[in-house]
Amino acid sequence: MPSTPYIAFTEFLSRADRALNGWSGFREHVRSGARAMAALTGETLPRSFDPRLAPLAENAGPVSPPFTGGIWRLLALNNREIARSLFLYESASAASEHVRKLQRSSDDIEVHLIRGPVSMQHGWYATLDSVAVMSCGRWYPAAGLCHESAVYSVTALRTARVTPDVAATAARTLAARAADRAAARARSRGGVNA
Repeated sequence: MPSTPYIAFTEFLSRADRALNGWSGFREHVRSGARAMAALTGETLPRSFDPRLAPLAENAGPVSPPFTGGIWRLLALNNREIARSLFLYESASAASEHVRKLQRSSDDIEVHLIRGPVSMQHGWYATLDSVAVMSCGRWYPAAGLCHESAVYSVTALRTARVTPDVAATAARTLAARAADRAAARARSRGGVNA
C-alpha cells in the first residue's frame, strides 16, 4: 500500500473508450451541479466549462481523426479515488505538467460545493484563478462528508506523489493483448506473416 496519496494518469487512444465515457458522464453531472448552484447563488460559472473539454464529438462520422487524451486522478492511501481532473488533456504528460502546477498553487485553490443528480448526493469542484480544475471522485450522502473530502483532497494534492507510469485503459490493454496474441501466432507458424 502506498505511504502517501498519489496522482495516477490514464491515457485514452479512442473516443469510444468506456473509461473515457464514464469520466465524461461524471464530469457532465458535476457541470450540471455547478450550473444549478451558480443559478441559486448568482455566482459566475467557472470558465473551464467549455466545449473543448468534451471528449465525444456529436457529429463524429464513421472515420474520425486520430485521438489521444489523458486524465489524472488523486488516490488516497487506500487507493480510493478522492479527486479527478476536470480537463481532458492532450496527453498524460500534459496532465502531469498541469498537476505539478496545481501542486505549486494549491494554496490558491477554492472549493465549491454542489448537489448531485439525485436527491441526497453532494459533491464538489475546485477552481484555480476562476477556472474549474478538479472535482470529487464520487458523490457523498451528506454535505459534511463532502466538505471534509474536498478539504482533504486539496491538502492531499499539495503533497501527493506524481506517478511516472500511465495506466493503460481496458480498451488499450485488450488491443495490446490481441496484438501480442497475433504476434505469438505468427511466430509459432515459423515467422509466416510476421
